[in-house]
Amino acid sequence: MVRRTRTSTVMLAASAALLAAQSSAAGVCRVEYETKNKSRYVHGPVNVECGFSGGEIHTAPFGNWGVETESSRWRDGNQFQGRCRWDERCDNNGNCSTYCKDKWCQWHSCTTRLPRYEAPNNDFFNHKDGIEQKSKFSIVNAYGGGRLDLAVSCPLDTDGDYLAEEGGCKSALDSGFSIGGHRMELYELDGSRPGDDEVGTLRFPTLHASMSGVRCDIYGCTGSSRDGPFESKESGSTRLVSAKAAIQVTGAEFVDAFGSCCDPLSDPGCN
Repeated sequence: MVRRTRTSTVMLAASAALLAAQSSAAGVCRVEYETKNKSRYVHGPVNVECGFSGGEIHTAPFGNWGVETESSRWRDGNQFQGRCRWDERCDNNGNCSTYCKDKWCQWHSCTTRLPRYEAPNNDFFNHKDGIEQKSKFSIVNAYGGGRLDLAVSCPLDTDGDYLAEEGGCKSALDSGFSIGGHRMELYELDGSRPGDDEVGTLRFPTLHASMSGVRCDIYGCTGSSRDGPFESKESGSTRLVSAKAAIQVTGAEFVDAFGSCCDPLSDPGCN
């Protein structure tokens, strides 16, 4: 299961079946999910690791980037992997050194304010003839997650066999689901705020979750969905950073939110 932080406040773009069920909803299908990214690029100038800034000492020019979303916080880890890790680089003055000597794959984060690190330079920019950056690794990064409560009807026994055939999680998730308003706020990390500097925000109006690999019945879902479909969006109006993001469902369970549902197995009066 994904680690829970804050309950997600994203808007659900539900299927027509789910919208129809909301008028008589008495329970929820509680969905746990992870958010993932790939195809990470840095296109424009980024200057958040240039020495002394905001009262904090920074180690120019590389830094690890974290991601905060509407439902999860940044962490010092592989949330948005860059392109430098224990690499020898030579600056524009001909000085060579080993950079990024920790366990994270970092980004060149001071691209225009220090001439020794400016483009074009294939050591510090590994994309488009030494003027842009792309992630060194093609692997997918898990950067956050959340929880959604989808309004559903009570489990219903429609044929009198004391087993529920309708309602609950299955009908809500048969065709997958989407979240709207997802955002990836990127920070260059220095241990704590205000030392952490904001790079920019990637916004995804709609992310569609794949249910492939997840087995759902009325009372919940098991298994884990496969990555994707990945959707791409550049950040804000500055277009500094781009990446593809996706939702991966990690589980779901039916919850009798108002205590008004009954179980056909224990109550023959359920219908």
